[in-house]
Amino acid sequence: MLALGNRQYADFCGFGKHLTQQLLRRGADPRVPTTELHRNDAAVFSHWWQKLSGTFGIALEPDMSNWEVATVMDTEWRSASALDLIFYIQCLEHEQATALRFKPKRKNPNLEPFVAEINPAPSNPFTRIRVTADHTKLDKSGTAKLLLSAQPGDKWHVQVTGSENDN
Repeated sequence: MLALGNRQYADFCGFGKHLTQQLLRRGADPRVPTTELHRNDAAVFSHWWQKLSGTFGIALEPDMSNWEVATVMDTEWRSASALDLIFYIQCLEHEQATALRFKPKRKNPNLEPFVAEINPAPSNPFTRIRVTADHTKLDKSGTAKLLLSAQPGDKWHVQVTGSENDN
């Protein structure tokens, strides 16, 4: 349980404490102790996140707040070594973007983001990227190779990395 609160209030993290007690009464197994978080204390949050990921043996990425989720809508093979992917990116303001950073939605700490150039059309909600065999040679972590095997319906994290206004 991560109890959120502000120390200005008399019942600091009151709801989180109350919910923890209710869950314990009903037989919950608290594998990670309840942590009380004052406002947005990054150190406390990071400590809680480390305990959570260590307890459940999974690699979690705590800061994906500036990433959006994109869905592969279609793939088109252009040649034996190049693939065009069409992504539908919801709620992502990328009209001025010249590049997007892609990372698999499933968590894998060893995979680095892959940056792809784009030419967005403001009237089109679809974003087309091209992945080539050369990308996979340069990408040591394997993200580009995963993109090459993308199928319609696959989910990816995307982030704007470039814009026409960047210097």
